[in-house]
Amino acid sequence: MKLSKARYEFLSTYAMGALASLAFCAVAYFIWFASDAYYSADCADTFYWAIASIDSGKIFNPDFYYGGVYPFGGSLFFFPAYWIFVVSMACAKFGMFLFLIFFTAALIFFAKSLGFNWKWTFASCFVILAALSCSIKLREIYFLHIIYYSLGNFQYLVGAALIFQYLKHRKEKRSTLFLVLAVLWLFLCSTNNLEGIVLLSLPLLLSLGFLVITEQKKVQLAGFIHTPLFFLCLLVLAAGSGYFFGRLLTKDVACGYAGAYSGFSDAEYWPDAFAGAPFQFVYLFCERNIGSVQFQTLDGIIFILQIAFSVALLIVPIVATFYCKQYKTTAERFVLVSHWATTFFILFAYVFGRLDSANWRLSPLIMTSLLVSIIFVRHLWAQKGVAKRFAVLLLTGCFVFAGVNSTRVLSMNPHEQQYENLQGLASYLEKSDIEYAYATFWNSLPITFMTNGKVQVANIEIRDNGVIHAHEYQSFASWYSGHEGHVCALLLTQSEYATLSAYEQANIESVEPWNQFLICRLRWDIFPR
Repeated sequence: MKLSKARYEFLSTYAMGALASLAFCAVAYFIWFASDAYYSADCADTFYWAIASIDSGKIFNPDFYYGGVYPFGGSLFFFPAYWIFVVSMACAKFGMFLFLIFFTAALIFFAKSLGFNWKWTFASCFVILAALSCSIKLREIYFLHIIYYSLGNFQYLVGAALIFQYLKHRKEKRSTLFLVLAVLWLFLCSTNNLEGIVLLSLPLLLSLGFLVITEQKKVQLAGFIHTPLFFLCLLVLAAGSGYFFGRLLTKDVACGYAGAYSGFSDAEYWPDAFAGAPFQFVYLFCERNIGSVQFQTLDGIIFILQIAFSVALLIVPIVATFYCKQYKTTAERFVLVSHWATTFFILFAYVFGRLDSANWRLSPLIMTSLLVSIIFVRHLWAQKGVAKRFAVLLLTGCFVFAGVNSTRVLSMNPHEQQYENLQGLASYLEKSDIEYAYATFWNSLPITFMTNGKVQVANIEIRDNGVIHAHEYQSFASWYSGHEGHVCALLLTQSEYATLSAYEQANIESVEPWNQFLICRLRWDIFPR
């Protein structure tokens, strides 16, 4: 029996809703149950920024040394989590789960503002959530902490949707609401310094400016306040004032990491960075152990699928650029222009700057490429003949990719490597009488919340002469004092222990091996010094 069009739309919409729910549940499962084995020092930053603000009652804590300064940043998601769970793994996971909810809501708001029906909205959520969780590195970037990569994508979705809503309703009374919200949103997001400007403000403003130039034929003073040009002027003022307000807020804040990558690299590295960028983009979708996988194995087939999907994300936006004249709405052309604006800024910093030291700094392009590709495929789907068949081919590949990766995430073992990593060490320390400890950067930051605050671990560095010094990056200055009369320890690897000077070793009362670590109990606290 042939289905009626109405019944087909009904069933297909619910099918897409089920797939979107699958992808959402897969990411939620990873956050709550399967993420313990993947927490590293990098994943602790947003959590500690929230604690620093709450403890000091200020936007930025003068006692804390920040890795990045974002007044309107991801740490806001951890405020309610901290008030419920205090310092704990549950707090870290709840904060990320809140971000997942808001991120998904932003995707839906964006898609509906583009004019998508619910079927295409759910399909977009399914593919995007699955793509952003398909590898270890992407899951870490998007769903283990919230910094400018994922934060910029989230804020872009909301900002662009607000602009679309204003442009759609600018001749109606409710346009004032969207105008105020868009101006306020751009102001707040632009306080996140250069990262907020590059990943949100400039792409949005350049896209709107491009549309004003190409689509607004003439400017009349009568009714000027209802024109896109006036809206653009307001957004420029909001972004500029937000940026300078953010600089004012952060001028005295101790921060080193983000600023270290905002300069030029030596010219001799530019050709290699440019030539390697597409391959590094593709590698973001692959697991770290890909070099040991055979083509014909199940993992090999999955990797081939991931590589094909990532290569398509590089090619489809280029094809879509030549197709854009057939786009019916301003919003769809807006997304295409903003993608290329973001691509230009990211690649400029990657090729000529210092971003090429880590391929995950290309990750913001994944989101914009996905959005452009989905819009393009949706237009092909509405055509007939070869275009329609090509859309079916692309959608089939996308759904297979998304379904396989969501299923893989749901099948992850929640106890994977639990007793071979920091989570296992934290569980061991939580049962001991140790109250304060010191460890090098990669082994220090996550343990405090993994032990639910029972063991406070500060960051140290061991100099070439074997002497221990405080390394306050992403740490509280107060964590290096006031430990007299408490049980303190060093958490070191075998190689780190071997580099200690005779003076430092004389302070060690006992050494207890645990897996690859040595738990060195101290006779006296090593700080302040």
